[in-house]
Order: sequence, then C-alpha cells, then structure tokens
Amino acid sequence: MRTNIYQLEPKLIDGQIELAAEIETPTGVRNRLWYKVPEELAQNLTGSAEPFLIAAIFAAMTNKANVHVHGTVSPFLIRNLMEYQAYWYANLPAKYNRVEITAEIEAETDVFPDLDRSICAYSGGLDSSFTIYRHASGICGRLKRNLGAALFVHGFDIPLEDEEAFQRAFRTNQDTLKSVGVPLYSIKSNHRLLFPDWNETHAAGIASCLTLFKRSFSEGIVPGTYCYNDLAPLWGSNPTSDHLMSSRNFSIFHDGAIWNRGSKLYHLREWQTAYERIRVCYSNPKKDQNCGHCGKCLVTLMLISMLQLPTPCSFPRALSQEVFEDIEELDEVHIRALEELLKIGNRLPFRAQLAELIATNRQRLKPKKTIHHELKQTSERIKALFGKPPY
Repeated sequence: MRTNIYQLEPKLIDGQIELAAEIETPTGVRNRLWYKVPEELAQNLTGSAEPFLIAAIFAAMTNKANVHVHGTVSPFLIRNLMEYQAYWYANLPAKYNRVEITAEIEAETDVFPDLDRSICAYSGGLDSSFTIYRHASGICGRLKRNLGAALFVHGFDIPLEDEEAFQRAFRTNQDTLKSVGVPLYSIKSNHRLLFPDWNETHAAGIASCLTLFKRSFSEGIVPGTYCYNDLAPLWGSNPTSDHLMSSRNFSIFHDGAIWNRGSKLYHLREWQTAYERIRVCYSNPKKDQNCGHCGKCLVTLMLISMLQLPTPCSFPRALSQEVFEDIEELDEVHIRALEELLKIGNRLPFRAQLAELIATNRQRLKPKKTIHHELKQTSERIKALFGKPPY
C-alpha cells in the first residue's frame, strides 16, 4: 500500500496550459491536483514532477504510506523532503508520519549553472510587498536577489470562484510592481481545496507554484510572516522548514524573518505605491479589499497608529473607537499579536479598548482541556522522540 503521484501530460485549454497530477491514496481514491498558467509563460515551466511532490507532501504524511512519484524528481529534493517531514512529525506526531519517497526517475532537472534569477510569491500584502521593496531597492545589502518576476496565485487567498476579485487584485498588484520594474505572473491552482489545513499546508502550496517556474529561475522566494524572535507555533511557512523544499537547481528562500510587522510598515512607507495599496484582510467578502475590522486589519491599524504613519488608502477608515465596536471575535493568532502590542507601554493608542477586547476574547477561547487530553498529548510527544528511529 502506498500513495502514488501520477504526473499527467500538459494540456492547452483556452489559452492556458494545464499541468496536473493525480494523487492516489492507499485506498485507491484519486484526487486531481492542477495548475493553470497563461500560454505565454510556457517557456518558464518545468517538465519535472517536483511541484506535485512538494504540493502533496502533507497528503503523503497524512496517509502514513510510502509515496511513489510516476515522473522525474530531483534526488536532492527527495532528501530535503525527508527532513521536512521530520519537522512536522516532531511537532504533530499524532497527525503526520514520516514516509519513504521514491520516483520513477530520480535525476536533476532544468540544469542551468549560470542562472541567477529569483521569482517571488506576491499577494499585495505587507510581507510580500516588503520583500519586493527590500530586494528592488537594495536595502538588504548582500542578501539582495535578482528579482526576475513575482507570482500571484488565484485559489489561495482569493477563492477560484471569485474571478472578478482576482482580476481586480491582479491589475492593482501588476501596476504596483511596475513601479519597481518587476513583472507579475499569474497562476491558478486547486491546491488549497485539496489540502485545506491551510495554516500548515500553505507554504507547500506556495513552494510548489514557484517550483513550476524553475526552467527560468534559480530560486523561489517565500516572504516571511513572523520574526525570528516571535515565531508562531506550527505556522506552515517558517525559516526552519521552508528551505527544505529546495531541489539542487531551484532553492526556496524564506525572506525577511529578522523584520517584524512594525518595521516592515515603517520602511515600506518609502515605497508609497505599495504602502497605499497593502491588502492584509482575508475576512472581507470582497476578497481584494480590506474590511478594516477583522483581527488582521486591527493589528495592522494598531501598528500604523503606533508608528504615527498615515492610514493607507486601502483601508476603509483609520483606527477609531468605531473600529473596536465593530470587532466581534478574534482568533488565537491575532489575540497573541495584540497582547504583544499591549506590552509596549502606556502610549499605545486605544490601550484600554484593546485590553478589554483581548480579555473578552481570551475568556471566549478559554481552553477546556482534560487530564486525559494532556496525557494523550504527552504520550504522542514521547512516541515522536523515542518510538521510531530516525532515518
């Protein structure tokens, strides 16, 4: 019994190249993973099965059966993914297992020794805008990458069915990047629909999309979300595991983890076009706009107010009492971020309102763990450490 990944022949449909693979579970169920890329980008696309293996790695770990790829995969990537699995197994041993990976052909693909161009994931958000800015402007010094293009994925933060919102966001992002001379590519994928545990699987989705373009680029950049000294627990994209999705001829680089969100905002104001258009929200029904009152919008508005920066045009209003009155619920990630802001001092704007909001939501999310639950979690951790020998 094993997980099989069957790479399918590319198809040209209505001006788009469809690259797909069928992922067969040990029980025989097949799910079709696909990417659709504009025909004019065909010369950039790899013929290897590496993007599909990266995309399906969480399915393989969940199925707890060895995986075989019917296609060509870099042995360097396979080796890295063995360690990638170890990271997730060590943290979530009850959910993910370590499995062996084999491929029909194990060989390095798309070998271009002199290629030195990077393609960067880009959504128009704070993290990706800051990554583009620091490399395009050169403020990162020796870390500066040669940005050949940016990539905006339809099907990640904007659902596939919302074509209009994606096209509006794409045009905005395209115009923003034009101001620093970076072309924007688009791609569609159903990855998120197949692997819905998005907090954990999103980095694999991003890396798989970037790897599709390895014929013309030597590196894919994943903009960092959290700072080195404040890493969120088990967030899919992180500086520990992202680089383990690299092949020998295409590396994945986790960028900017030394910068926190406040520092990013402060410096991004120098790139006025991107600053005024930053899109951080995922709660608004209009997926290409900020709602102005969800947890993520609130964190951003608090930072803007604290740093005494102008409110970007992409937000419907500046931070105010009305913003706090409109917020109903916060999740754990944003409660934690707001608690960190509270530690700054008494000069934090709307401090009393923020403290009350946090307290209300902390009470709502108060854990109801039993002794049995705690013992089970401890048991799983022990098994992860001692129950199965390393590779």
